[in-house]
Amino acid sequence: MLSRDHRQYFAYGENMHPEVMAARCAGAEVLGIGRLDGFRLGFFNHSGRWDGALESVVQEPGSTVFGVLYRLEFGEGETLDDYLDARLDGLGSHFHYPVDVILEDGSCTDALIYMMSDMGPARAPSAEYLGLLAEAARLNGLPGPYIEQLSAHASRPARYPVPRTGQGPAAGGCDGCGDWRDELRERA
Repeated sequence: MLSRDHRQYFAYGENMHPEVMAARCAGAEVLGIGRLDGFRLGFFNHSGRWDGALESVVQEPGSTVFGVLYRLEFGEGETLDDYLDARLDGLGSHFHYPVDVILEDGSCTDALIYMMSDMGPARAPSAEYLGLLAEAARLNGLPGPYIEQLSAHASRPARYPVPRTGQGPAAGGCDGCGDWRDELRERA
């Protein structure tokens, strides 16, 4: 849901984690947990920050993704857009996608999610990144079977200490929002 002063945002990845979200949008208000029917979680591209793929959702009938519904003030939404490189011109690494989120009480509300603009082939996340997502799911009380499914997803250990911090190519670019493009350039 968008309004002039706030938006509802459904987080299904690392932004579910209370510490991560507090660092990015300190005033984000948790409205509850919910589910997104007709989508599955996938991992794509490569993040130098996490030495592995990052999450996005993919439409898939019969599948469900669980996550956290937030209320973001307008300025915080813009901050998150900048962090995830979601641009109005569509040239960023992510874009807004409107969805219907089903809440714990069975009611439905509209929200925005971030989806990757160009996913490329599916890849494995680092075990450390997957561990962060599973921890976020546990901290928010997502269903046990979903946490087990998430924890069992194929992953591989990071080849260096993660998450990398700082800026620039040595730190993994802009938190992984374009690292896979750099990797393709290096191959060419």
